[in-house]
Amino acid sequence: MASEPYQLISRNTLSGTASDITFSSIPSTFEHLQIKATMRGDVSADGHALRVQMGNSSVETGSIYSMQYLWGSSNTFEYSTATANTTYFNFYDTILGANATSGRFGFAVITILDYLNASKNTSFIAQIGNYGASDKRAGLYGGVMDFTSAIDIIKMYPQTGDFVANTDVALYGIKSS
Repeated sequence: MASEPYQLISRNTLSGTASDITFSSIPSTFEHLQIKATMRGDVSADGHALRVQMGNSSVETGSIYSMQYLWGSSNTFEYSTATANTTYFNFYDTILGANATSGRFGFAVITILDYLNASKNTSFIAQIGNYGASDKRAGLYGGVMDFTSAIDIIKMYPQTGDFVANTDVALYGIKSS
């Protein structure tokens, strides 16, 4: 029997609040990485942004993150041709806030491609969504980080406020078939 291509590296399910969730010492035994997250925050809003930074030994905070997105909400469609040279990846309205319907969480699935390849920039694809009280949103993102070292640390944090209890974030390694 062939081995499973997805393997859980680490999972963090919060029992209280946290300002960020960081995965460090990521092993170099996979081809790609994937983050699967359900998130809720403590800010008085229907939803707010998830920010992500990556690096080698420490997160990169320079203006090296660029992305494009396409998303729709209840009756709106929006796209961005580029958000270039920012200090983090910004996934809009991915974290449901305190004003959202109780028990609901925003979600994100972020796939980091070829995270060990030092001969090209690090890239990702992502799907996000939420189902808040007044804001229902789904989106697709793609981006690149002007960085050519292996990724071994990933930090995720809300635009404002903290993650709350039952936020669940898992990091998977994906092996080639």
